[in-house]
Amino acid sequence: MVWARLRDLASGAEFAMINTHFDHESEQARIKSGQAMIDLFDGGELDQLPTIVTGDYNSPAHDSGAYTTLVTDGPTVDSWDAAAEQLTPAWETCPGYAEAVEGGDRIDWVLTTEDITTHQAAINDYRDPSGAFASDHLPMQALLSLP
Repeated sequence: MVWARLRDLASGAEFAMINTHFDHESEQARIKSGQAMIDLFDGGELDQLPTIVTGDYNSPAHDSGAYTTLVTDGPTVDSWDAAAEQLTPAWETCPGYAEAVEGGDRIDWVLTTEDITTHQAAINDYRDPSGAFASDHLPMQALLSLP
C-alpha cells in the first residue's frame, strides 16, 4: 500500500489517503493486508485522521474476508453503500476489457473512515472514441466531504 498524509489548502484540515492492491490468489494474504492497513489509521501513524482508502482488493464486496476485516467488522465504510446517490448501475469492476455485467463482483472499492460523508458514487465505464477501455478494471468514483 501507499499512503500520504495531506492538508486541504482551503480549510487547513488534515486527512489521509491510502491506495492499495491486494493479492489476487490468497484470501489469507488479503485479510492480513486489511489488518495492516487498519493498524495505520487505528492507533498508528494516521490515527484520528479522516482517511480515504482506494484500491483493487481482489475480493468481492460484501462476500470476502478482506471486506469483513475492513468494513463489516472494521473501521471503514464502503462509499458505494454509504452514498446518498449511486449514479450508475452496480456493475462488476473487473470485466477484463469487455462490457461490465450488472450485479457482478465489485472488487475495487473506495472506503472511508466514518467521519467522511459520501454524497455520490459511480462505476466509470468510459471508453475512448474507438471503444477501447483504459484498463481491465472499471474505476470507482466517489464525491466525498471531509469533516
